[in-house]
Amino acid sequence: MAEATLIFDENSLDKKTSLYELYSRLFEGMRTANTVDAPDFTDNPPLTPAGEIDIDAIDKKMAEYSSILIKNSAYMMANSIVSTLNGNGNGGSAGVGFLSRSGDTMEGRLGALHGFQAGYEGTLILETTINAEKKKLAKVSGSLIVDGDATLSGTLNLSNKGISISNVNVLFYADNKLNIASGCIAMKGNISVDGIFELGQITINKDGLFFNDKEFYHGYNSNKKDVDWNMRNGHVYGTLQVDGQTTLNDTLSAINGFKLGAINKPLFYSDKKEGGEVFLQLATDLSLWSGYGIQFDGRYIIKVRGGLDNTVSFSAPGMTINLGDSDNDMQTKKIALQTGIYNYNSSYQIISQYGDGNFPNSFSAGCGNSGPTVIQTYYKTGEDAGVVFAKKIRLGKNNGPSLNASDIKTLVFEAPYIHVTNDIQQTDYIQSSILYKQTNSLFRDQSLPWSASLNFETDAEFFVFNKPIEATKFSILSEKYKTQLIENALFFGDGIFFEGIVDGILHSGNAYFVDSLSSRRFASGFAGYGWSIAKDKTYGNIAATFDELTIRKKMRVYELEVQKMSVTNGSLWVSDSCSGDLVEEIV
Repeated sequence: MAEATLIFDENSLDKKTSLYELYSRLFEGMRTANTVDAPDFTDNPPLTPAGEIDIDAIDKKMAEYSSILIKNSAYMMANSIVSTLNGNGNGGSAGVGFLSRSGDTMEGRLGALHGFQAGYEGTLILETTINAEKKKLAKVSGSLIVDGDATLSGTLNLSNKGISISNVNVLFYADNKLNIASGCIAMKGNISVDGIFELGQITINKDGLFFNDKEFYHGYNSNKKDVDWNMRNGHVYGTLQVDGQTTLNDTLSAINGFKLGAINKPLFYSDKKEGGEVFLQLATDLSLWSGYGIQFDGRYIIKVRGGLDNTVSFSAPGMTINLGDSDNDMQTKKIALQTGIYNYNSSYQIISQYGDGNFPNSFSAGCGNSGPTVIQTYYKTGEDAGVVFAKKIRLGKNNGPSLNASDIKTLVFEAPYIHVTNDIQQTDYIQSSILYKQTNSLFRDQSLPWSASLNFETDAEFFVFNKPIEATKFSILSEKYKTQLIENALFFGDGIFFEGIVDGILHSGNAYFVDSLSSRRFASGFAGYGWSIAKDKTYGNIAATFDELTIRKKMRVYELEVQKMSVTNGSLWVSDSCSGDLVEEIV
């Protein structure tokens, strides 16, 4: 099988093309849709009621996980294609994209170098074509309305109908004359005339401009200090210097820069950086009157809050306030609180300048970048309120013992177990659980509809307690035997028990001994002490030794051996020692 390689040069893609736009959207979407963790059932797999691993539940979870990945990828691909065709991710027409056949708008340059036609409702209005002399031209079939300026670099050929302005034929050629027909003619620009130019009562000659016998001010007398100057429009090609006050009754336009200041010092002016970027520079304090502020897009971002003279509001209507941002590669060093942060109506402090926190309504915290919430407060009622730990509670260090809930009903304790295996120190994490389960004990209260037991479960092999365990009673969990230990009594079943009484132990029920039974101190023989019912390990016989034996009723003996030891310090009498009236043969 061939090695996986790219079939294209990613660096050679033109980032302004629709191909690159669609490629980048699909790549980023597929990576985002599939960058998730698959369900892990290694530690806590779902179990059936019988305690076995629930394969069907695992298959269902994996099917849901696979379905989510497929749906995310399908939505991402559909959204990327539609967004690229529309031009952006919101269905608009801005950015790189295609024009819809049903109508659309566009931004950017439209190129049609091999011909172009445009019209309205199926009627051709504008087209590019060539005439019989192969001359390229643009043909307008209908009226041409130009709202802005029109510039011609070649000859403008008009018919004898001339030029109409505002539906008035003001300029036309007839009778070998160029006719200008208008009630009032206003001229702007230079007019070159040889000799004297007369227009009504206005005369222009080499001496100047005159209205009847009154001369208009010109370059030789317009700078007189004792003459007032009135005009409608003025164009100064050099420097305009005003020694006195200046009053503007309309808009001031300074689109190529300005400087404003006082005492010959610029305080507010425009400037340009080396890269050509234009900016405004304020070289003094900005003082605002009460009731005013600073606006952006017609909305206040800094203002003294209405009705609260001692409250300054920083806002971003319809946007986001971003504290501690960076400028290119220059990061904000730190944000230092000089006073506390309060809630919306200043009724309580949330964070003090010293780092104290107060969140009386709710609190939640996560971990990592966009990680899950690991701690949050909750409220149901005045009694049922507290803190939810969604993940593990670690003690000591981030690899120390932990507490967590594996599900809604189980509390799990996990701690490291350090051991040496094959001369290598290893660490394994062992879990123990605490949960409630249905009681199966034979001693449970049968009158209750249900009964729960607190269960302690562990992955370790044993439970070890270094102190005595005390309880009012103990019972062994079993559905067959009734073993229970209470104060002064051990019960094994109905009517079978050991009970401690004043002078000893009361045994109820039959007793079965596998080996010997004796007093605490015992020695056999004539001079021995204690008592014993012992089993001979060699022959398996049972021998009993007592100081005295009294039998109230019948005694059956298959073999009788009598041993007697007599010691006398005087007379010895010998007489009949045994007699019998009846001898019975035992078969």
